[in-house]
Amino acid sequence: NQSLADTKEHLAYVLYTSGSTGKPKGVVIYENSVFNIVTYYTQLINVSTSSKVMALTTFCFDISVLEIFMPLVSGGTLVLAKSSTQKDPFRLLEVIEERSVNVFQATPTSYEMMLATGWTGDETIDFLVGGEACRPAVLPVAHKCKSLWNVYGPTETTIWSSSYRITSEFAAELPKSVPVGRPISATTFYIVNV
Repeated sequence: NQSLADTKEHLAYVLYTSGSTGKPKGVVIYENSVFNIVTYYTQLINVSTSSKVMALTTFCFDISVLEIFMPLVSGGTLVLAKSSTQKDPFRLLEVIEERSVNVFQATPTSYEMMLATGWTGDETIDFLVGGEACRPAVLPVAHKCKSLWNVYGPTETTIWSSSYRITSEFAAELPKSVPVGRPISATTFYIVNV
């Protein structure tokens, strides 16, 4: 049996997206890229057999791959959110509490909906925020969490390319923007046309 790490050019999936160009295209993602990102974030936030990861994202969106595979490769628990739960912040917060979710990934819009209910965060949860630019309205979560990470990346680089830990000290400064952070493993950034 060949390990996932050894499958350098095996196709994992093709995701159709318009990305930043607005022109639809199929993006080919290989197993080694999926292995890299799942391994990186599993280690970054210490996903383990005791982890309960919420799968909030539809499988039509690439960030679902991370939600699904982090707990599966770690022996943790995958908590699937119904589509009706995804749209109802009150029900979503109930499910998070009922299922003792301790890893949660969502867009800034989802966090803003949750904060609008009066929720202020949860000290037992590692939070990832991505899929859109992280807005300052999400920063209150940094004051009550296990960790809060701004994650960024286009589909072409396999889900996320970088991460930035948002600390309560950073959030207290009330910044106007949140950095995208440093590249994840096996990833390099080039700054062009500055």
